[in-house]
Amino acid sequence: MPLTQTTSAVEAITARPSRKKKLQDVARAAAAILVLVSSVFGFAEGLGPAPAPTVATLSEPYGVAVDKAGQVYVTNLSANTFTVYNKALKLVGTVSTGMNVPEAIAIGTGGNIYVGNTVGNNITIYGPNLVQFATITDALLQSPTQIFLDRNNDIWVLDAPGVVHLYLDTGAPISYVYLPGTTAIAEWDSAKFGDTWTAWGPDGSGGHHANYQNLGEALHNGLTNLGTITSLPPAIAVTQDAQGNHYLIDSTHSTVWFVSADFSTSQQILLTFGPAYGIAVDSLNKRLYISEPTLNQVAVYSTTTLKLIGNIK
Repeated sequence: MPLTQTTSAVEAITARPSRKKKLQDVARAAAAILVLVSSVFGFAEGLGPAPAPTVATLSEPYGVAVDKAGQVYVTNLSANTFTVYNKALKLVGTVSTGMNVPEAIAIGTGGNIYVGNTVGNNITIYGPNLVQFATITDALLQSPTQIFLDRNNDIWVLDAPGVVHLYLDTGAPISYVYLPGTTAIAEWDSAKFGDTWTAWGPDGSGGHHANYQNLGEALHNGLTNLGTITSLPPAIAVTQDAQGNHYLIDSTHSTVWFVSADFSTSQQILLTFGPAYGIAVDSLNKRLYISEPTLNQVAVYSTTTLKLIGNIK
């Protein structure tokens, strides 16, 4: 049941600035420092970055995801690959088949891997054995930048023009909703609205505020704004832990924010080394993974202490 689009997706993507350029611009102005401040978790001292491996394995890392076993998956925009690392942060696999400037990545409940190709305008799907077995193509899908899978393993995709697409786990399209200005989508484990997704974006005032909306509600009953968190910049990426808390990336200011499950608490918790893009939380191993494309690294933090405990290069 598609909603009426007020602006064409083609017009929107043409006018939209390049995310890569935004990160590069911010990188020129950002100092490579780490400051850890948190009234939610307490203060923690920062550690220096872990030694880089002899051979670099990342090339403009954007998307990052973690599976149930704690393995880490990272898309490499420049290399047209995604790479896989074990809990010790050692490279265990590289995949290049089917990718065309990959940005988004997500892991399904069965271990399948979903990659959004921003130039290929499609979603390529790989099994836990890293072998591609399917591709989602859709004439309405343009430059997919984020992917999440809900508890039913249905596929939610945000593309560059601000359209959120919903597909069955088979790849069959269900619906889409046009949300201009939406910068991130994320899971939200609230049964109140029947569905588990929120969209994050600016509130239109020009200030540093973020709106959150329930996408299931939007798809079925029209766009419904659930609320606004003041003093919180629009998020470029959002992830959720097992307790329902959110971690948000504000790449413009190289910061990470914590938002409690009930949205009652929001707090800046750290500054990243450089402009960040992707974020994933490993609740089992209490880790937070943050990709920093301009530095060619994924920084790894403890969610308990917020100390830097390593990085992937």
